[in-house]
Amino acid sequence: SDLPASFLNGNSTQTSGSDGFAGVSVFSKKQLRKQEQNSPANKLKWKLLKQLRKTAKDYQMFEDGDHVMVCVSGGKDSAAMLVLLMTLREQLEPIGIRFNITAVHVDQKQPGYDGEPLVRWLRDELNVDYRIVEEDTYSIVVDKTAENKSYCTMCSRLRRGVLYSTAMELG
Repeated sequence: SDLPASFLNGNSTQTSGSDGFAGVSVFSKKQLRKQEQNSPANKLKWKLLKQLRKTAKDYQMFEDGDHVMVCVSGGKDSAAMLVLLMTLREQLEPIGIRFNITAVHVDQKQPGYDGEPLVRWLRDELNVDYRIVEEDTYSIVVDKTAENKSYCTMCSRLRRGVLYSTAMELG
């Protein structure tokens, strides 16, 4: 093997030599896992997951056979919630609580919007069931909202209506 003995033994090492990687630290899988577990992002994930587990238990939110629709806007909050729910699902499976998750995103046909990065993330990175609901609420909002008024109220109501209908379809 070309790997240093210290790497094979689970220790990190400084490499030096003619391989072009002089001074690069090499870590074992165990060391990398520990480093990842202690990262601020991972600590936050486990803190949030602990609170999600407590809330799910206190309110008996999940039962075996449930189907959970997670509305994903493309922002950090909904993305974090989706990842946390997927992690919780994995943790509940061994105790007999199995539920399906479908991520749902509403493409409101806003000019210039490209949903492909979100689709790639859902499909390729998370490998989660997803549905992109295409509904031209944007032109309705623009048409029905008075000049110099905010689109937010009408837009959110139309989006919620689309999501309620999608939830009924998904069961």
